[in-house]
Amino acid sequence: MSKESTNNQLAYADEWITHFKGKSAHNKLESLWCFRLIMFCSISAPMFLALGETFIFSKVIPSALSGVAAFCTAWLQLRKPQILWTTYKTAQRQLEVLRAKYQFKVEEFSDIPDTEADKLLIKYTTDIISKTNMTWSSQVIEYTPAQNKKIK
Repeated sequence: MSKESTNNQLAYADEWITHFKGKSAHNKLESLWCFRLIMFCSISAPMFLALGETFIFSKVIPSALSGVAAFCTAWLQLRKPQILWTTYKTAQRQLEVLRAKYQFKVEEFSDIPDTEADKLLIKYTTDIISKTNMTWSSQVIEYTPAQNKKIK
């Protein structure tokens, strides 16, 4: 097996590991920030209602905080970043395990020629990518406003 061939296989797997790592981090951050905003706004709004003496503090600020909480709640329900976070993190971990098995010639990579190991790495990598895409696409559901029916 040529060094260049091995580098191509590993580079392909590494690119996808990096891709899924970035997607996972983005969705985790989005999920956590929405959750924090919901908690902060939900806790703060009643305090302003109870303690506010002016129109701004007793009406405007609580209304704005409630609006932000409602928006973030709808965003989490629609976008589902917490589910996407686990989907992408799982794919990242699966690819990292696959890469380690390939590099250290264990399990399915142990007693086969290097060229077959290269092909197997690419096959398993593309299988993981495909399964991740299928999982992602099953989470993306659109609703038609007029009919209120699911469209996949």
